[in-house]
Amino acid sequence: MEVDGALLALWHDARGDSNRAHEEVQRAASSAGDWMHAYLHRKEGDAGNAGYWYVRAGQSRLGSEVSLEAEWDAIATEAIGGGEMSPPRGDCFRLSASNAIGGLKRERR
Repeated sequence: MEVDGALLALWHDARGDSNRAHEEVQRAASSAGDWMHAYLHRKEGDAGNAGYWYVRAGQSRLGSEVSLEAEWDAIATEAIGGGEMSPPRGDCFRLSASNAIGGLKRERR
């Protein structure tokens, strides 16, 4: 079974390996992969590049009103097929989608 590049990118990002996450997301051929690519650039502070990938993913640009953690969870939900591609709404957006990725647990700060 082949795992989607977006899921692998999420996993590597959660482990703190942004270089490997970026490598994996570049192989992803999905809207979730494009969204994850946007997220990675947003996390790096590269708003211009993130904007390009948000457009490709069909997502609106996200600002500081949505935490990176909430966006990560929304991408994970999409990548595992758990919902429509809609951006999270603030920090109240909470899912346990990370558990579906091999039991990976993300701690909230």
